[in-house]
Amino acid sequence: MDKREMLDRLAANGDERLLLGRVWDKYEQCRRRNLPQGTGFLSPAEQAAAQRLLNALSVSEGYTFWGGYDGAQRRQLWFLPDWQEAPEEDAVRVVRAFGRERYEDEKFNAKNQRFSQLWIRLGKLLSVYWASGTLLTCLQVMVIVVIGACECVAGRMTLGTFVAFVTYNEALSWPVRSLGRVLSDMSKAGVSMDRVGYILNAREEQDAPDAVDAADGDIVFDHVTFGYQGQPVLRDVSFTIRKGETFAILGGTGSGKTTLVENLKEQFGADISVLPHDNYYAAHHDMSLEERQTLNYDHPAAFDTDRMIQDLEDLKAGKTIQCPVYDYAIHDRTEETLTLAPNKVILVEGILIFQNKALRDLLDIKIFVETDADVRILRRALRDVEERGRSLESVVNQYLTTVKPMHEQFVEPSKRNADIIIPEGGYNQVALEMVVERVRAHLGAK
Repeated sequence: MDKREMLDRLAANGDERLLLGRVWDKYEQCRRRNLPQGTGFLSPAEQAAAQRLLNALSVSEGYTFWGGYDGAQRRQLWFLPDWQEAPEEDAVRVVRAFGRERYEDEKFNAKNQRFSQLWIRLGKLLSVYWASGTLLTCLQVMVIVVIGACECVAGRMTLGTFVAFVTYNEALSWPVRSLGRVLSDMSKAGVSMDRVGYILNAREEQDAPDAVDAADGDIVFDHVTFGYQGQPVLRDVSFTIRKGETFAILGGTGSGKTTLVENLKEQFGADISVLPHDNYYAAHHDMSLEERQTLNYDHPAAFDTDRMIQDLEDLKAGKTIQCPVYDYAIHDRTEETLTLAPNKVILVEGILIFQNKALRDLLDIKIFVETDADVRILRRALRDVEERGRSLESVVNQYLTTVKPMHEQFVEPSKRNADIIIPEGGYNQVALEMVVERVRAHLGAK
């Protein structure tokens, strides 16, 4: 499929087609020039359209949605060359983990206020400087013209000499005035060079001299006791993790399970494969968009769980699978698939993965993420509005009519099948560290 056919298929109208064409051009320029390329600020709907294009092009990395103030809906899409990494949010997660949001917010506001005051002061000084300089220059020219005219009338100066003097004065006045700006820019350039030198001369991280390769085998916890910051968490716990086991993470929408998964992915990277249940929403190509928007996506029947079971069995058997891709903007499965290879650890994530016994039996370690309903609805609203381009009214209506009843009927009761229950998911630093250490020990034994 060529570029024109791709845009015709993905774009809902002419304006969207033009937008997708610009996004595609930025992507190609980044790859061709190996330099970052960014779009203008995109609305949530435009971000969703751009994401559909990237999914269709099988672009899974090398770009980021960035910009805007905290909580802003409109963001820029930046394509990054292979030498540039996307901005990370590790610092944000650390602040959240230690409950330092208010402290850091106040600290930032104080610094920002000081910075703003300095910029205002600088602006005032510059306005006085340039205004005074312009006034003096104009007075100088006026005095020269008046005196020169008088000298010419008196016959003590020729007209040519007068014109030449005025011309030379104009040619010299601006370079002299610009000398201060040049000196200021040189000082700034010196500071920037020092910062670049600091980065280039930074010592490269290396493994510890006593680092050892991971061993092969199972993981055995034999009467383990664990505490955090002086508080006991586990007492005399014993269990065994078999080689090649599958972790399952379940929780209501907005509970924090995705945050937990992302934390684990950041910790272990290529050692973990993630199989989201949301990718297995059933296809409804025969329905219109309006009809698909009215479907109940929080009922077990909304998923093609049989295919997910087969794919999970293949992964555990060491086979590569083609995972389906679901587009939330159009409420339907796309024609594209995501290649997913078998791995040391497989994370299965979703809201209803404990409902099907055949799927549940494939899960070696089952984790349920539990979060208060008011927190979940707020997180879901922010996610659907900012990331999926939906209106707040539609999010609230969907929550009251389907999400909440389905959670009470299917999700909440399923936690009885869990091996571990974690409050707040990825936002629970203590629980997160426990899961991380468990996975790390599992990987170390492989």
